[in-house]
Order: sequence, then structure tokens, then C-alpha cells
Amino acid sequence: MSVGRLRRGSGPWIALGLVIVLALTLDLVGIGWGLPFLYHPDEPTNLMAVGHMVQQGTLNHGQWQYPAFSFDIQALVNLIAVGIGTAFGWVSGASDADHVTMIVTGVGRLSHPAVLVIGRTVSVVESVGTVVAAAWMARLATPDRRAMWLTPLLVAILPVSVGFAYYMTPDPLSGLTSTLAVCGALWAYRRPSWGTYAFAGAMVGLAASSKYNCAIVGISLVVAHLCSSERSRWLRLLAAAGCAVAAFLITTPYAIVDFHGLIQGLKFDETHYSSGHIGAQGNSPGTNARWLFDSFGFFLLGLIGLWWARARREIVIVGAFVVAYFAALSSVTVRFERNLLPLVPALALLVVLGALAIWDGARARGGRPARAGLVAVGVLALAWTLYGTAGELHNSLSDQKAQAYAWVRANVPPGATVVVDPYSPFVDPARWHVVVLRATSVGGVAYPAWYVLQNPPALHAAHPDVVITTSAGSGRYLALDSSIARDTLAYLAAASCARHSFDHASVDVWVLHCTAAGAPAATAPARR
Repeated sequence: MSVGRLRRGSGPWIALGLVIVLALTLDLVGIGWGLPFLYHPDEPTNLMAVGHMVQQGTLNHGQWQYPAFSFDIQALVNLIAVGIGTAFGWVSGASDADHVTMIVTGVGRLSHPAVLVIGRTVSVVESVGTVVAAAWMARLATPDRRAMWLTPLLVAILPVSVGFAYYMTPDPLSGLTSTLAVCGALWAYRRPSWGTYAFAGAMVGLAASSKYNCAIVGISLVVAHLCSSERSRWLRLLAAAGCAVAAFLITTPYAIVDFHGLIQGLKFDETHYSSGHIGAQGNSPGTNARWLFDSFGFFLLGLIGLWWARARREIVIVGAFVVAYFAALSSVTVRFERNLLPLVPALALLVVLGALAIWDGARARGGRPARAGLVAVGVLALAWTLYGTAGELHNSLSDQKAQAYAWVRANVPPGATVVVDPYSPFVDPARWHVVVLRATSVGGVAYPAWYVLQNPPALHAAHPDVVITTSAGSGRYLALDSSIARDTLAYLAAASCARHSFDHASVDVWVLHCTAAGAPAATAPARR
């Protein structure tokens, strides 16, 4: 074999290796975000569920709004970490290692931040695994080896991939298992056998055991079977379904033992996603499409080239999952950007296949002007995506609440009564009298817990010295133009003797009682 041919043969693999290193680097950037404080709404509850599993020695994670696979993995790693930490005297058992001080959503503190760093590292490994799986998916879909490294490269640099890569949540694992399930469907199509069908079915089961809605990826295997030359052999598809159920039950075993909990979790998800979530509801199709465009940008123009792409049946197999999953997400009221992670690699593959078809056509028939135009579009698309990724990296390296936290520590006297909104900076209950508003009802009007601007009766009853409001907390009611929230905001503006805004007014500290010098004052001693 000539040196030139060897280089051409190894080139895609070298490129893939560099892509994996790039993905690992990007995903690790945010691994220490916010620590020792807990700003993410789900990480504390996930960590507490994992801590419960380790302390009680159980596989019942108790968080049935999610299946158990990601919790199983995290619990195993946590068990090893706690064992090592206990042996070296760094922690005294799981209850100490996994201890969390939670005040309200987005306001918490870890006793041992390294425990969450380890949990986040697991998520990073899963995210990088998704990049590798995307390369395998491309290899199965087309003999064009350019797709083998371009597809994972696109997945690695997308803002949505980087932004959610390191959180200790089931989302990174759902992206990995869903991509492996699509790989299984493509493999079963290319080499139909009992083994490939069993693998594909098992991956569908693991995807469902990562997040319930990822069971939709099974449609790719059904389409692959219908596209196969052996589509009359339905027993293989039934065997795959059996493997899917088995994989789900092996990784979520308490689905049988705690069947009532499973049903309640599914009912909670159905009610939650259909009834609404303030600040994350409405216009799901448009919002999901906007989030995809925010990440992919002009790369989505590559989808036009699918008309000329050669891998027609492979495109149908992959595209069936993308369309079905997007339709399912868009059919419910509630929408979260992180839910898009499972379809990102499959969509990236379609984009790359279409873009390569356009490029090859331009090279063959369009001449230099056409190629120059495509290069310009590619540069514009790359700039759009990298701008978003740079923003995600900046957020990962920034503590948006550091200034507000420092100001409260330096200026609010010990014992002052502080009412906190969700996503406020951490206010230590050992130093201040911290109040989280409870739900109340006055005159037939129900006021929600936690959200300061939407619960004026509880706010007045707290007799606060300092009130903290946030755009991510009560601000969601202002975004909905709530008259209650607007009136409460006007009250705070009139009643406060000082207002301090931080991080582009995303955090506002309202001082209701001041000294003669204008500093915050405590009107009552700390209550226990």
C-alpha cells in the first residue's frame, strides 16, 4: 500500500480522534460551574436521589418522573467515590458526602462540591460518547468517510450540545442511547440478523430507560425493517421488542417492584407536560424550531441537499426518528431545550449528508463560483454556530450570581429577614432569617409558593428587611404580564429605601429597612 493511500485511509480516523479531543475539551469547560452553589433546578434532586440509593443500598431511585438508567450509573460511580473518600478520611460516609443544603429551586449549597464534579464528569463522558456514536451512525449510513468525522464535529460544536453536556441530569445519557438506537436500526437494515435486531431492540430499551420519551426512537427500527429486503420476517422485529423490554427492566428494575411509583411518575409527566409549566410553556413547535435554528443556524440549509443524496433509505430511517421525536415534543404544552438532545446527532447526520451532496454537485457541475458561494455559506453557518457556542462557554465560566452574593454578605446584617426568590444567590440560613414564601389563598385567589412577585400576601406577612427577586424566578410572571406581579413590583419600588441590581438586572436586591446612613438594617433578631 502506498504512503498516499495509507494517509487517505487513516485521515478520517485521525480527524475523528481530533474531534473527540475537541468535544471532551468543550464539554469539560463548565464542569465546575457555580460550585459550591447549586443553580440548576434538577441537579440537587438528582444528587439527593443518588445519595439515597447509595445510603440505602437500593436500586429504587424514587424519582419516577424519570426512569432509572442514568441514576443507576451515577449511583455506582457515587458509591465508588464515597468509598474512596471515606477511606482517605475526606468524607464520613454517603450522608456526609452527598449532603445538600437546599432553600428553594436554584438556591442551594453543597458540603462537598467534588461529589457533583464527579457526577458531572459522568455526564461529560456520556456526552463525548454521543459524539463517538454519531461517527458510527454516519459510518453505517454512508460509505462516504467524510461524514464519519463531519457529523460528530457538528454535534460537538453545537451550542445545545455544549450547553447541556455537563449537567448531572439524564439528558446526556438520553442523547447517547438514542443515537445508539438509531445506529442499531441502521445496522439491522444493512446486515439483518437476529443479532443486529437484538442489539437494536436493546438500545431502544436503554433509550427508554434513560428518558421515557426516547422510546420513540423505536420507530427507526420499524422503518429499517420495512426498508429491508427481509421485511417479511416479522419475528425478528418481535424479538427486538422483547429485547427492548428486557433492557428497560434490567436498567429500571423497580419498574416491577415499585410499579405504583412508575405509574405515578408517568402520570406526573403527562400532567406536567400537558397542563403547563410557567416560563416554559406555549408555542412548542415554534420554540423547539427556534432552539434548533439557534444551534444549527444556516447549517440547516444542508437539508436541501438530501434530495440529491444517495443514501435514500438510510435517510428515511434516520429522518423518521427526527420527525417523530420533534412532532412528539411539539405536541405538548411544556418545552425544554434539553429535551432536544436525543435528536441532535440524527439531525446533524442529515445535515451533513445533504451538505456533502450539495458540495459534490457543485464540484462536478457548478464550477469555481458555485464552490466559492458554498464556502461563503459554510463560513457564515460556522460563525453563527460558534457564536452561540462561545456564549455557552462564557456562561459556563461565569458565576452570574457572584456579585449579588458578595453584596449580600458584605451589606446585609446578620439576623435580617431575607425573602428569597427561586434562582436567588445563596443566602445562608445560619446567618440570616431566610424566608421562602408558601402558597396561600386570600379572598378566593390562590397565590403560588416560592415566587415573590406573584404572592404579595405571603410577602407582606413575612415583614422582610430585604427581598431578592430574579428574572428566572418571579420574572417569568412579569413575562406573562401578570397584573399581580406588576403590582408587587410597584409596591417594592415604592416601599424600598434602596434597590441594587446585578447581572443585567437578572437579580434585584430590594432593601425595605435602612439605617440612617442608607445601609440595610435588621428589624428583628434571627428566628430559629
